[in-house]
This record gives sequence, structure tokens and C-alpha cells, in this order.
Amino acid sequence: MKTIIIPTDFSENASVAVNLALRINQETPCRFVFVNVSQPEIPVTLTGKQHSDALEAFITSKEKELKEYTEKLGVTVLPKREIVYAVRTSPLVSESLCEVAKQQKADLIIMGTRGASGMKKVFFGSNASNTIQNSEIPVIAVPSTYQGTAIEYIALATDLVNPEKKIEKVMELARIFDANLQLVHVYPNYPEMVKLDTFNNQKFIEDLKEKLNYSRLELHFQHTNTENDIHGGLKEFARVYKPDMIVMFTHKRSFWDKIFDGSRTEEVVYTTNIPLLAIKA
Repeated sequence: MKTIIIPTDFSENASVAVNLALRINQETPCRFVFVNVSQPEIPVTLTGKQHSDALEAFITSKEKELKEYTEKLGVTVLPKREIVYAVRTSPLVSESLCEVAKQQKADLIIMGTRGASGMKKVFFGSNASNTIQNSEIPVIAVPSTYQGTAIEYIALATDLVNPEKKIEKVMELARIFDANLQLVHVYPNYPEMVKLDTFNNQKFIEDLKEKLNYSRLELHFQHTNTENDIHGGLKEFARVYKPDMIVMFTHKRSFWDKIFDGSRTEEVVYTTNIPLLAIKA
């Protein structure tokens, strides 16, 4: 059973994450953990039992609000779907979410971005950005402008050299959406890792399907006007083929400053208006 953390502050932006979670294949055994992280305003004059009672009342109120909010969005218990509600009282949203994920032994976090700037906020100090950097498990960041109806195609850039490890990580999540995985090779590259003029496309993809036991794999080649323009190639691929999600692998270093090359990556991600699946490499 997959355990999925879905944080919400009851806003319209947060609802996109709930809607995306509801698109997970209902035949996939899932445990949805809806989490609200907020700071109660309890008078400092309250001490001892009065303070404990006020805190308990706050948590009970938030749990009720969580239940009512998710039910309005169509969340229901199904034969293969469990629903759990969790409230954390803390000003540290990202840290609290990662703590809940660890306690619940979660497999995935799905969260919306905040503010009208949508996906751009992922990279500028938002809760989504911090969670992506701190989380040990994959995070799907959903832009507030996202209006997709299903996750049918997930795009992953590949250099075609020993791609199995990364594909296997993405495949686990592609399965729960019953999605096709689009492997995208952006070229030209320097140094050239594979000779495209002699590369056997069909054998490569058929061997992968057999080795990984996943038939819903596709291989695409995306040309760019300049060498090593992976981000520009992904943006163009997203524009033409319109995948429902883009995958990026993150590292220990700063998610924004050291992995990606500034404004070009920012443009790739938030102008596509589709969810970003971030996986720690």
C-alpha cells in the first residue's frame, strides 16, 4: 500500500494537490494522509490545563475542518483507499511535513504551490521549495494554474546511458497513475554519450520494457539549436507533446542555485503549468 502525504491550508491553491491525488488509479491500494500545519493563537495567560485544553480544542477543530474540506473535494474511503487526518501545530511547515512523512513511512508527498505566480514559487522560498529540498521521498509540486484531467504521460530526460536506476524510481509512481513514461533524449550534446546515427532506438526501448517489466515506455528525441540545452529541450518537448508531468532529480546542493542554470530552468518549469515530480538522486 502506498502512503501519500497531502498537505493543505484549506486554500484554493492547495485543492489542486487533492484533485491530483484523486486521479491515482482507484485499484492501487493507497493511504491518503491529509495534513494541516498551523500555529494556534492561544493567549499567553493560559497555563497548565487551560493551555492543554485550548490546544486540544484547536487540534480537534482543525481535524474537523480537514474532514469537511476533503469531503467537499470528493475524497471518500474506497475498498482500496484509506483516509487519515493529521494536524501539526508548528510555524515550520516543511519540517513538520517531513516529520509526518517519516512517522507515516510515506512514499510520496503531493502539494500545491502558493500564490498567483504558481510554479515559479517552487523556487523562491515557498513551502513547496523547502519540502523538495528537505524531503527524503519524492514530492509532486502542483501549480495553482494546473487544470489537467488525468496523469497519462510523464516525461523524464535521459542521456540513454544506463538509465534503468532513474527509470525504476519514476516507474513506481507512474504505475499508481497508470501512466506512460516518456523518455526524452535532448540533443546535440557534448561530449556525445551515444552515437545517434548508429543508435538502435527500437532495440533500446524493447530491451528496457522487458528488463523493467513495464510496457508503457516511449522514447523521444528532441533537437535543440544549441548544444547541451536540456532545459530548453524539455520546455519544447512539453510545448509540443504536452506531458502531464515532468520529472527532475535533485541533489544535496541547493535545488535552485547549484543544480539548474538560473532563469532558463525557471522558465522550463513554471511556464509549462504542469506538475513537477522532484526525486532525490
